[in-house]
Amino acid sequence: MRNQTLPDGGANQLLELIRRERRCGNVTLAVIPVTTDVSVLEACKLVVQHVGFMPPRSWVGLPLSAARLHLVRCLHRDLAYSQECMAKPTAEMLAKSFFSLFGEQRLEYFTNILPWHPAVYEREKVASRTGLLVITEDEVEQLGWGKSGGAWASTGLTNSTFDSGLVVVSPYQVARYSAPNRGQNAKSLRFFPRI
Repeated sequence: MRNQTLPDGGANQLLELIRRERRCGNVTLAVIPVTTDVSVLEACKLVVQHVGFMPPRSWVGLPLSAARLHLVRCLHRDLAYSQECMAKPTAEMLAKSFFSLFGEQRLEYFTNILPWHPAVYEREKVASRTGLLVITEDEVEQLGWGKSGGAWASTGLTNSTFDSGLVVVSPYQVARYSAPNRGQNAKSLRFFPRI
C-alpha cells in the first residue's frame, strides 16, 4: 500500500482505503458528534444505536496500547478463523490513520470483547452487572491483546456469530469500529467511528 495522508475529517477517505485493502468482509466507519451531556458509557450506547447495532451488556475499557492492538488484529485477520484479510503492516498503518482522526485529545477506548482468561473471569461477571470492565496497561500483554487464536468472550453488537467493536470517546467526537462475522460468511468486518 502506498503511504497516503488523510485530510482533516478524513474518515470517509480512510474507510475507502480500508475497503480497498481488506480482502474480506464489510467495513463501516463513522465519526459521530455527541452533542448532549451524557456519561461516557451512554455516549457509547448512543453511537452504537446510531449505526444500527445493539449496545453490549457490558463494555470493556482499554488503554490505548490494547485499543491499537485490537484494531490492528481486527483489520489484519477475521474473527472466526483468523484468516489474513490484509497484510499486518497495512493494518498497522490504517489503525494509525484511524487514531490520528482524533488528534492529541484525552480519549477513552471501549470494546465488547476480551480474551477469555482466568484473571478476568470473575471481573467479567461483575461487569455484566455494572456495565464496565476496565483492562489496565499492566494486563495488556498478559491477556494477549491483538494476538490471534485463543478463546475470546464477548457480548454481541449484532446478530452475527462473531463480532467485535472498538469505540473511541473524545470530548468532541465519538467513533465506533466493529467487526461482525456472520455465520458461514465468517470474513465480515464493520468499522464504525468510535462511539
